[in-house]
Amino acid sequence: MTSMTASDTGRFVGRAAVVTGGSRGIGAAVARRLAAEGAAVVIGYRSNRAAADALVRAIEADGGKALAHGADVADPGQSEALIERAVAEFGRLDVLASCAGIEHFGALADLTPADFDRVFAVNTRGQLFAAQHAAARMREGGRIVLTSSVSASRAVFEHTLYAASKAAVESMVLNLSAELGQRGITI
Repeated sequence: MTSMTASDTGRFVGRAAVVTGGSRGIGAAVARRLAAEGAAVVIGYRSNRAAADALVRAIEADGGKALAHGADVADPGQSEALIERAVAEFGRLDVLASCAGIEHFGALADLTPADFDRVFAVNTRGQLFAAQHAAARMREGGRIVLTSSVSASRAVFEHTLYAASKAAVESMVLNLSAELGQRGITI
């Protein structure tokens, strides 16, 4: 990945963002990009504090502003605390990039209610309540990105539970777009 500095484009200068699942993978890439474009970024992580702290240091070394905050999005109270941290530190919230998610492969015969609860708690409920808390703190012009998967619309062997959780996210976005659009918030 090419290093970018906060002055490369500046589209998000003066704005604050929260990235759930920001310590690695897609979330880390999103956090880097937002910071490179000028946003102050709160990197949400569930368990990998070392990776989140390393990303904060990398963003700061490139001239950006970031901090790490532990939050398990399966717990709506922790999502709310993550959002509130951004507002407390940066005085506002302009962007939520909800990238936290957990993968699951399993045959229908092997699925358990615990599997369902765990996958939907993070991938679906976690994104819904992160969006709710973010929207409550956003002004007109706010942006919310919820993460789905190609699995929501394409068959992948033994991927039913994960795919269903992501298809639910797509339905939430479709329906929330009308509601939040009335407030000038894009989802």
